Amino acid sequence: MARKYQALAAAVSAVVVLGAAGCSSDSGGDKPAKGKDSAGAGAGGSTDGGDGKDGGDKDAGEQQTPNGVEKLSAKAIVDKAVAATEAAPTMRLVVPEGVDLTMDRKGNCAGTVTVTSPQEVLRKKDEVWVKPKDEAAYYASEEGKAFLAAVPGAKGKYMHGNKDASFSLGLLSLYCEFGDIGKNVKSKPAVKGGKSTVDGHDTVSVKVTSGKDAITLHIATEGKPYILKAAQTKDGKVTEMLLSDFGKPFTPPATPPAAQTFDAAKAEEAMMGSAGSGLGGSS
Repeated sequence: MARKYQALAAAVSAVVVLGAAGCSSDSGGDKPAKGKDSAGAGAGGSTDGGDGKDGGDKDAGEQQTPNGVEKLSAKAIVDKAVAATEAAPTMRLVVPEGVDLTMDRKGNCAGTVTVTSPQEVLRKKDEVWVKPKDEAAYYASEEGKAFLAAVPGAKGKYMHGNKDASFSLGLLSLYCEFGDIGKNVKSKPAVKGGKSTVDGHDTVSVKVTSGKDAITLHIATEGKPYILKAAQTKDGKVTEMLLSDFGKPFTPPATPPAAQTFDAAKAEEAMMGSAGSGLGGSS
C-alpha cells in the first residue's frame, strides 16, 4: 500500500512541511499574501467583515488596547497565545506561495493549496472537494493530460471523498485542522525575544525549540494575543505560516452537486494503475 501511493506522497509533500496546522512553521517576510478576500475565494467561499466585530482583526492602522503579554515569561506568552488563537471562531492561514485557507470551528475550510499547481480546496467536516484553480492551464500541462488519461471524466468536476479514505484529499486538506494550533509548541523550551511587527500589528517573539528544530512565534501585543506568524527552521529549511482574520465572518462555499464530482478513492486507484502520477504529481 505504501508503494502504491509513493507518487502521490511525493506530489503533495510540500503541503505537510509545517505539520497538521500546528505552528511548526518558519521565518520570512512579515506580511501575508496580498488581498484579504482571497482566502476561500478560490473555492467560491467568502470572507466578510473588516470592521473588527465579533473578535475579528482590526485594520493595521486602527488603535487597539495593549494586552501586556510582552511582560510575561516566555512560557506564559506561549500559553496565552495558543489559548487565544485556538479560541478564535474563524481565521485565515497563509503559507506564502503554497497555502491560503480560511476556516471555522464548525469544520468548514476553503481556499487554495498549491503543490505544483493551485488547487481549490473545500472541506466540510470530513468531506473534501478539490479542483484545479485554473483548469485550462492544468489540463494543458503534462501532469494534467496524464490525469485525464487515467480519469477521463475529471475535467470540470471536483475530486470528492472522505479525508480519511483518500490519501490526496487528506493531505490537501491537512491545514484545515483548526484544533491543532498549539500541539507543536506547548510544553517545549521557550525563550522570549524582541518586539517587531507583522502586517502592521505590534508583536513580541518567542523562540520555541525541540531538538535541532526551532519555531519563532510572533504574538500580538495589542488586542487579543493571537499568534500572527510562526517561523520554523527544520533541517536547514526555513518556512513560515501567517495567521489573520481572527473572528471575521466566513461563509463556506456551497457543496458541489454530486453530478459535478468524481470519486477520489477510485481516481487514485486509476492514477496508480496508469502511467500518470496523479493529482499534482509529475509525469
